[in-house]
Amino acid sequence: MTRNQVTIVVPIAPGEEEWAGLLSQIRDFPAEIILSFADDSPREDVATAAVHIIHGPAGRAAQINRAVRIASHPWVWVLHADSRFEEPLQGWPESFGKLDQDVLYYSPIKFLEPRHPLLRLNEIGVEFRSKILQLPFGDQGFLFHRRIWQKLGEFSETAPYGEDHLFAWKWRQSHRPLQALPFSLGTSARKYTKK
Repeated sequence: MTRNQVTIVVPIAPGEEEWAGLLSQIRDFPAEIILSFADDSPREDVATAAVHIIHGPAGRAAQINRAVRIASHPWVWVLHADSRFEEPLQGWPESFGKLDQDVLYYSPIKFLEPRHPLLRLNEIGVEFRSKILQLPFGDQGFLFHRRIWQKLGEFSETAPYGEDHLFAWKWRQSHRPLQALPFSLGTSARKYTKK
């Protein structure tokens, strides 16, 4: 994958503000960035030549699909609004290495501070689910070639939740391989801490 072949897609729920922290980390990446908002909040202030803003009805799957349809590049990297990189990605995207168009890539997950000590068990569980069961979660940052998204079918817009799980499940049923990227992706622990 060369420096100009990836589109980063970030679906943003109504009222969600954590995307601003992610954008500050990725806005200098040599990539197209599409922020897919679920409302018509005017956010044109963050638009640049590389950062595109789109709006549409709420629903993570629909927001992702809208962005992927207009993506300029063959590779798509779906990041959640609360995704964070613990350290800068040096040599990005060359650090990914040679990517295979028939592989679904994801990152190992790491819960960010503040976090409950028991969240380490969640990280172990996610690693087991990804490596052994071959079913990573969407907040692990799916990276895939768009032609596979077209072949498998888009993210399910009829499922009430779990569109990322369904996408990973379809991938697994197609007998295509998955592979971890060589860096962790941080995610907010707020949902787990509250529960």
